[in-house]
Amino acid sequence: MASIIKSDNGVSSGITGIVQSADSSGQLVLQTTTSSGTATTAVTIDNTQVATFANTLKAPNLQGPAFSAYPSSNQSITSNTLTNVASNTKLFDTGNCFNNTGSSTTLNGLTAPAYSFVPNVAGYYQLTGYISFGGTVTGTSFITLFKNGSRFQDGNYSTGVPTLVGVYVSYLIYLNGTGDYIQLYGVETGTSTAFNGGTNSSYFQAVFVRSA
Repeated sequence: MASIIKSDNGVSSGITGIVQSADSSGQLVLQTTTSSGTATTAVTIDNTQVATFANTLKAPNLQGPAFSAYPSSNQSITSNTLTNVASNTKLFDTGNCFNNTGSSTTLNGLTAPAYSFVPNVAGYYQLTGYISFGGTVTGTSFITLFKNGSRFQDGNYSTGVPTLVGVYVSYLIYLNGTGDYIQLYGVETGTSTAFNGGTNSSYFQAVFVRSA
């Protein structure tokens, strides 16, 4: 037997509201009741403060957004010019936090620039980006993440390889959930004319890892 706090609809007990019972087990159990009065345990907290949840926890401060997007077709680029990757097609966007359009828009009450991730929950995020280049790459190609409009984290480089190449970046970062935004850029200094499009060619992703 544990200390139990449950909601009660009055069907079985005649009491409407919160019902509480207690013993000396050191456990705390939170329960809900069905329309027939059947009690179901939702959360159990033991005497070492470990909580066990019957179903997936969906507290706002513990669950944040995730998205994955990619360019649907090849994107023309200019040599030696940092270019925002036009990830216009979403595979998923759980919190509606990624702007997959080429202009600014409002997401979650915030202004989201073109092709930007604007998380609505503060915490640590894993960012990932990949670009492959169309045509023949004869110069230096690289990939970089922008935060709030400024370049802050480069990925790997590929230099002087006269063949199709891809570049990759991954980074763990804290984002405040009230206005920080992330974009993915790439550049090629030789003769390549495009970022390749399609799910297997270029992509931009982020996932919430944990709260602060």
